[in-house]
Amino acid sequence: MRKLLEGLGGLLVLQGLAGILHWATGWFRSWALVRYAGFLHGYEIYANAVLVVLGVTLVVAADSGARDLSRARDR
Repeated sequence: MRKLLEGLGGLLVLQGLAGILHWATGWFRSWALVRYAGFLHGYEIYANAVLVVLGVTLVVAADSGARDLSRARDR
């Protein structure tokens, strides 16, 4: 489960950063999936920032849960 959360978090961070780079420079056109969501028109930068924050949160939560389990095993 930890690896799944880390992978999903990494994917969200990658998508968010690609979207921000696309917004700023025009690169990574096919990578930025948020731009294809019509209901986010005008809010792409905010949605991409949210993706980055959610991705980092998932990775940190997965790592935190792994440390808690290893501490419980040591007791």
